[in-house]
Amino acid sequence: MRITTREAGEVTIIDIDGELELGNVDRLRNAGRSALEHGARKLLLNLARVTAIDEAGIDELRSLGVAASRSGAKLRLYGLRQGAVELLAITKLLTVFDTYETEADALASFAA
Repeated sequence: MRITTREAGEVTIIDIDGELELGNVDRLRNAGRSALEHGARKLLLNLARVTAIDEAGIDELRSLGVAASRSGAKLRLYGLRQGAVELLAITKLLTVFDTYETEADALASFAA
């Protein structure tokens, strides 16, 4: 899995490329926590290139959501593939996260 972080105005975007599974979720944890520690208050996770996600990946998304909330940050997701949507629905996390189909829609939601 490859993680990159970039900025779009006041929004910190974390791009995830590959499998978000046990054994590599620490990369997302490190990127998310680092962004929060450096003052990010608007976080956007790009999941468009996530090829697989397991229970550890779902748990890390939940954990990052809690960490963002505790620090006063807003966390949004975009680009979820059908399998990820189904997993988030089963775990009831689809109702917790604000999700968007495109980056433009997700970025616009922060301005609203």
